[in-house]
Amino acid sequence: MWANWYMNQWDFFIENEQIEDKATFKVMGPQSYERFREVMQILDIAILDIETLQHQPRVLVISVLYLVLALYYKVMSVKDIKMYGLGDYLKNNAFNKQFGVFLERHLSWEIEDMLPGIQYLSQFFVLPFSYVLPVKCKQDHKNTAEYEEFLQLQTMNQKQLIFLLELWKKLV
Repeated sequence: MWANWYMNQWDFFIENEQIEDKATFKVMGPQSYERFREVMQILDIAILDIETLQHQPRVLVISVLYLVLALYYKVMSVKDIKMYGLGDYLKNNAFNKQFGVFLERHLSWEIEDMLPGIQYLSQFFVLPFSYVLPVKCKQDHKNTAEYEEFLQLQTMNQKQLIFLLELWKKLV
C-alpha cells in the first residue's frame, strides 16, 4: 500500500511546519513508533475486510493517518470516531487547517475527499492497539537504515484475531 510513502510525506511536511508539537510516524523515537504501529494495525485489519476493495488504497491510508493524528492532537476521541458524527470534526480548527494544507500540497485534495475512507475505517477503531515489540527486536537503532529495517518487522495483535472471529460470525 501507500502507507510508508504517505507517512514519510507527512513527516517531511510536519518537520517543516512552524509548530512545536510535531507528531511524526517514522522518525526514530517511541511516540513516533506508536503512531506507526496504530496506522499499520488499522490497515492490517481493514485489508482483511472485503469492503476494503470498495475504497482506493490511497484514500484509506490518508484517512487512517488523519484519524491517528486527530487522536494524538485530541481533535476527537476514540468514542467520537466509533460513534461518528464526522461532519462536526471536519470544521475549521487548527489541526484540520494544517492537515488540509498537507492534502493540498501532496494530493491536491480537500479534507472532505477523505470522508468515505474515514467513515469506513471508523469501525476498526474498536480494537485496542498493541505496542509489544517483535521478538527479534532491539530498540537501540543507531541509524536510519537500521530503523527502517526495524519498522518492516511484522507484529501481531492478538486482539485482532478475536475481532476477526466476531466479524466472521456475523457473516456466517
